[in-house]
Amino acid sequence: MTKVGQFITTFLIGLFIIALGAMIALSSMREQPPVERTLESAVDSLDKTNLTVSAVAPSEVLGRNWQGMTTICAGTKLDEIKKMYGIDPHALGIDEDVDADTNYFVAIGGNNEFYAEKLNREKIDLCPTGQPLQPAATQSLLPFIKEGDTWKLGA
Repeated sequence: MTKVGQFITTFLIGLFIIALGAMIALSSMREQPPVERTLESAVDSLDKTNLTVSAVAPSEVLGRNWQGMTTICAGTKLDEIKKMYGIDPHALGIDEDVDADTNYFVAIGGNNEFYAEKLNREKIDLCPTGQPLQPAATQSLLPFIKEGDTWKLGA
């Protein structure tokens, strides 16, 4: 191989190594999402199974960083969220009273971390009886029953 060929080969290998290092550095600096998957995506995947009864383990969906969970039902007022759960609703991204078509799944992590997922009740109803789920461990199974096009929490 000529000296020009060696130079071009060495230059391309060096450029490849620099680009690879930059990609690794950028991926580690990128902000990670708060959860691995959403509860909505997990329940959506149940539709593909053609089952009418199933269960979801939130720890397997959200990731191991979340130890607790609860729900916020439709019609809950902002001040009730603060009183019932001791959580500032604005920290959850809830800026107004929960409307009749919405409910929230709330994950609780260490160091006072919270993650709230807004869900449409026509698709996933976390409060079919109108009562919120009592705080529980995310390792617990959440049973879901399909009624029409809606998955309803069976707990």
